[in-house]
Amino acid sequence: MCQKLAVLGKDILKNQPIALDLLSKAHKEDAYLSVIYQSLKDNPHKFSKFAIKDSVLYKIFYVKHFQTENLLICLPDIMTPAAVHTLHVNLGHPSISATIKSFQANYYNRRAAQLIRLYIQSCHTCTFATKPDTKN
Repeated sequence: MCQKLAVLGKDILKNQPIALDLLSKAHKEDAYLSVIYQSLKDNPHKFSKFAIKDSVLYKIFYVKHFQTENLLICLPDIMTPAAVHTLHVNLGHPSISATIKSFQANYYNRRAAQLIRLYIQSCHTCTFATKPDTKN
């Protein structure tokens, strides 16, 4: 995993213009997100489930229980592995489903669930902590 990239939290984005610039640039260079980003710049109504705010691309997520919308930071593919690594380690090596749920509470990446599964299956700490199956 690339350890030089930092996890971008909403609080960091609000207070760090460098983080905003970095994320905005990464959106424009990502093969998937760049299409959405540019389309929204040209026609704000083309992708109704996405929004650009302060040059950052967000996925609009509707929370049914509270009947509100939540903005999830769209993480480009280049930044997602570092975010998954940091999230998984900082939360104490939770299960795949718990890591996915935590990721999806703040971020959006179309490949995140697959990446999280692969990452946790190869996590040395999780591998050694898992009890071996004693049934033969």
